Amino acid sequence: MAGFYREHPEPTFSACARRASRRVRAAPARRAGRSYNARVLRRKRLPDDLAESGEGFAFTLRLVESAKESIATALPTSRTPGRALGEALFGFEEDLRDAGGTMDGWWHPAVASEWEPCRDGILESLRRAERLRLDAPELSFDQMAFTIQDLIAPLEPFEDAADVFRALRT
Repeated sequence: MAGFYREHPEPTFSACARRASRRVRAAPARRAGRSYNARVLRRKRLPDDLAESGEGFAFTLRLVESAKESIATALPTSRTPGRALGEALFGFEEDLRDAGGTMDGWWHPAVASEWEPCRDGILESLRRAERLRLDAPELSFDQMAFTIQDLIAPLEPFEDAADVFRALRT
């Protein structure tokens, strides 16, 4: 039985360092009289002059993302046959037109360089969607996937605009 009740080995250096680093990191928050959670949960906000533009952008971005989701439903998956391309295309165009109507709500000089490519991206996606609707080709799975990718590609400037709005938060 002597081998069964061995003494615990001494803690390794890495275990001691981890415990010490936790104490060091947590100490400044306690000394300042604030809890750690208050620092973590504080959200960065846009400056007051950009707050309305930020809300307008968020609304427009939701519509653009809804349009992307709508057209993506045309692709069949292993569990669903996929929505009819005409229906998915209608939803895509409808959401993009709504998004285009809200573009003026987020224009601001600080984001003007991102606003124009976003507007142009919506117009280009709508042009491509109209051409697809009028041509109405029969598409295999691969052709449909690449066609949908081509419809969505002009909307990439919205990612850059989202990054700019994120960077402007203080």
